[in-house]
Amino acid sequence: MLKILTSFLIVNLFLHSYIIEATATTKEAVIRTRFNRLISRTKFKGRTGVHIRYLNGPRIYRYRSTTLMQPASCVKIMTLGTALREMGEKYRFSTKLSGDFNKNTMSTPLYWWSNGDPSVSLDHLRAMVKKIKTAGISSIPKGVIIDTSWFSRKRPPGFDWFYGSQGYLTVPSPVAIDGNTVPIEITVENGKPEIQCPLKSPFIKCTNNVRIGKKTKNLRVIAKLNKNILEITALGFISTKSNKEIRRVRVYNPELFAAGILIQVLRDEGIVVPEIWNRGKTPDKTTLLAAHSSDNLIELVKSASKHSNNFWSENILNALGALKFSTPGNTQKGLKVVHAMLARSGVSRGKYVLSNGSGLFGKTMVSPYTLVSIMQRYSTLKWLHKAMIDSMARPGKEGTLGKRLTEPLTASTVYAKTGTLNTASCLAGYVINKNKTIIFAIINDQLQGGKVIARKLQDEMVITLAKLVSGRKITPNPPRIR
Repeated sequence: MLKILTSFLIVNLFLHSYIIEATATTKEAVIRTRFNRLISRTKFKGRTGVHIRYLNGPRIYRYRSTTLMQPASCVKIMTLGTALREMGEKYRFSTKLSGDFNKNTMSTPLYWWSNGDPSVSLDHLRAMVKKIKTAGISSIPKGVIIDTSWFSRKRPPGFDWFYGSQGYLTVPSPVAIDGNTVPIEITVENGKPEIQCPLKSPFIKCTNNVRIGKKTKNLRVIAKLNKNILEITALGFISTKSNKEIRRVRVYNPELFAAGILIQVLRDEGIVVPEIWNRGKTPDKTTLLAAHSSDNLIELVKSASKHSNNFWSENILNALGALKFSTPGNTQKGLKVVHAMLARSGVSRGKYVLSNGSGLFGKTMVSPYTLVSIMQRYSTLKWLHKAMIDSMARPGKEGTLGKRLTEPLTASTVYAKTGTLNTASCLAGYVINKNKTIIFAIINDQLQGGKVIARKLQDEMVITLAKLVSGRKITPNPPRIR
């Protein structure tokens, strides 16, 4: 009797396990069918690559997952994550103002040095200058020197040929303020277009060529460097019904820009300083007059990732190279560290190409499999895994997913990095519900005007994954995307 009962229990246990396994397999089979149909029915000129797996578990779906494609800003998952792993979550950047003085007059120039802090703001600089004033200094007759020796002055690959004035083209520089971009505020006052340039400098000139129109149209700001003057011009049409519009231009000469802002802030505090500046290195025994420390690196990575900030990402990568190898830091030194992280993730050197830290321009090519592999690798450290999830944009919230996937199901489960170029679109990250985590990467490239359709394809896949982790019903027939 005991043998019969034991056999009965074993058979039932086996059947129960089989039913659970079969159910899981059936769900994954439905997803494979659904995604295959979704891709085949979605018509646009371009390529699609997908890799999806459970965290520490089996693969769910793949489609051209090892094909090298343009990841755009999704490359920041690799560069920022590696920097966080190697530099540490509590790493802080430093910014220093130094120089010698006698009574109220400086006997040296005022030196501005930093090891790459991308987050220094105008308010931070003002606070440091106030400390100089508090020390009794009222005159700096030899001007200012900008010490950018921590980084190489060579532009990263991809930035070396492009000369547009858009804010997202700003090149890395260890000494920076407000991301080395100039914001221009455009408003309508008493029926007339007005512009404001919050960053004042003797080396910046702003011109207003904006006109009133029925609609706000082609509103833009361009800039060019004329000798030592950054000439900024606002153009286009603004409607009288428009609220404040903000456009940003990059600076062409980071040292000149920093010098001009510093001179203006010093003058605002009543300190006499001529318009004299230069590049140079801070002497070893110069007196430290004021200093600023950044937030912990983990907070900077969150901001750079959520808002897909190219300048912050490039600066952090250059700083990583300087820290792990030697100064001056540069893009290639930083990428060497990323190569090592990818090798530990099981991705060999010949299966990707990295040009820079932001994914902007250049010849960067990675596969969806590579993105998923490095995210899986991050999970071997609990703090790093959590930090990477927290760094992702959230649907309907702050960051680049503010207007995507905003339905309650996806808003509560999706954490993702976006990437966009003229011919590429990427969405990669995590779908999480309680103890279920899915890692995914979807890349569309070689697009010819199909970015909107590509994003709809990505979103539909992610909605399906959100249903999977939430136990919702999934059918093999996807909606048609138009």
